[in-house]
Formats: sequence, C-alpha cells, structure tokens
Amino acid sequence: MPDHEKATLDPTSSFGDELRKQREIRGISLKEIADSTKISKRYLEAIEKNDFAALPAPVFSRGFVREYARYLGLMPDEMVDRYMHFVRSDAERNLELPESLRDRSSIAEPTSNLGRNLWMAALALFVLTSVLWWFLVAVRKKSGTVKSDTVAGQSSARAPSLQRSTETTAQPAVTPGELTLNMKVRENSWITLQIDGQNAINDELSAGTEQVLRAKREFRFKTIGNAGGIDLVLNGTKLPPLGRSGAVIHDRVFTAAVTPASDTVGVPPFE
Repeated sequence: MPDHEKATLDPTSSFGDELRKQREIRGISLKEIADSTKISKRYLEAIEKNDFAALPAPVFSRGFVREYARYLGLMPDEMVDRYMHFVRSDAERNLELPESLRDRSSIAEPTSNLGRNLWMAALALFVLTSVLWWFLVAVRKKSGTVKSDTVAGQSSARAPSLQRSTETTAQPAVTPGELTLNMKVRENSWITLQIDGQNAINDELSAGTEQVLRAKREFRFKTIGNAGGIDLVLNGTKLPPLGRSGAVIHDRVFTAAVTPASDTVGVPPFE
C-alpha cells in the first residue's frame, strides 16, 4: 500500500469521480480494495458513483471513505471532509429542484427505518397477543368452565410471573464445550460475522437489537462498522470495548481458548 501523500484534486470533478481517477492512476482494482479493507465492493462502487442512497448510515460511510482513501495513499481526514462537503452540497442542490424532480435518496433511509420499526412493532404485538391467548386457554383448561371476569382477574394476577419468565430466558445458561455470545447494539452498527466458518450476519443492526449467538469453535467478526456501538458478553463475561464510537475494525476472533476466567478475555486494547 503506498504511503500517504497530498492528493492533487480536481475541483471540477465530483467526489466519486476524483476517487475513481486516483484509483485508476495507481492501477488498483475495486476488488483489491474490497479484499483488503473487507468493505463490500458494491459500497465502493456506490461511493465512486456518488450513489449515497445505496450507502449505510453516515457513521459507516465515513469509515468506508477513510479506509478507501488510506488504501490509495490519500489523506484520510481530507477525503472524509471532502466527502461530507459533497454530500451536503448535493442535498442543497436537491432542495433547489422542483419537488417533482427532487432526488428522494435523502429520505430513503428514514423511510426504511420507519417501515422497519412499524414491522417490528406489529411483530411484537402479534407475539404478545399469542402469549395472552395461550395463557387464557391454559387457565380455562385447568379450571374448567370459568366466568370471563374470573379469567381476566387470573390473567392480571399472573402477568408479573410471565414477565419474569421472559427476562430469565433472555440470559441462557452457558453450555459446557460451547461458546455463547450475547450481543447488544447500543448504536447503529454494520456487522459482518462468521460462526464456525459460516456467514451468520452481514447487515446494519439498529440500536436496541439484542442477539444470543452460539458456536462450537469460534466467532469471527470480519468487520464491525462502529466498534464502540456494541456490547459483547462471552460465556457470561463482559468483554471490554473493541474500539471507539465510529471506528471500523476487522478480523476480531473469539475461540474456545478464550475462557471466562481470564481478566482480559483475549481482547487487545483498541487503538
């Protein structure tokens, strides 16, 4: 990889065109950059085409631009500043157009998030309704013919115990010979994860997402797009932060050799 150098930038070129020119001058392919940085090739293509609607949240796209520029030997901070300036300028140009011609890419992400939130709320309502229906059926079978007002009273009285049961299952017991990883997302983060060599996650996870993952041999995080935005608990032991908020890290591996008794659980300090 070439050393950092002051980029000679063409002010008449768009941000993506200039990056593409710098890459072609050096004879570097997008596949080479994608393989080295672990950034999806389609995101690199979107950056070069100024297709910002195809990129994830800004906290990730800034990290992608930084890694791309660093690989080309350009000044990462300068290129990130140029990228943000171009994004803002593009948004301002979009607002100046008639409404019928405006690029809707600037609102694509909030709309997508709203749809996702509505879907999750509907799913939660369905699950809650199913649990209550099952509970009422179980009470009817146990007590025989019961008046509806009595059943409702029993449901209200037993509701706290049902909630405690749900909270208990959220922290499953650790199985001997098996790795259990509790992952809680505090800030939106792009995760690419392999479990025992198989692709498990390759997506942007929203804040509030919690998952319990199990493996026989290892968890390998190929990419974490916001290292400071997730909390990890391995076999009951909370891991130290993997990086700062907004930092992009690669190839962090947790295996059976990492034991809960270790004070540092094998995680190197972040830069």
